[in-house]
Amino acid sequence: MPWERAAILSGLLEALLSLFALVAWYSHSVTTWAGNALDSALRGGPEAAVPGQAIGFSALVLWCLHPWTWLIAFFVAEGLVRMLAAVSTEETRGLAALALAD
Repeated sequence: MPWERAAILSGLLEALLSLFALVAWYSHSVTTWAGNALDSALRGGPEAAVPGQAIGFSALVLWCLHPWTWLIAFFVAEGLVRMLAAVSTEETRGLAALALAD
């Protein structure tokens, strides 16, 4: 059975799906957080003294520090490592979560 081809395909698919999930998570979270802060600023809340660019930047920083971001980014990197290992060394690696459980 051509395990190298299967590892290339599954690694590429995992990386692409995780990258799509990362973009979707970014789109949902940052727009929600920045929108809530801007709404509060428009209503005269504590964010009224903060410039709009700083609110957007703080939403981006929160996104970078959020555990979901790190988890999804791990799966992007893990898929790329599995794909590149299969392409360059013809080594088939399993999922890291399954290897840790083993």
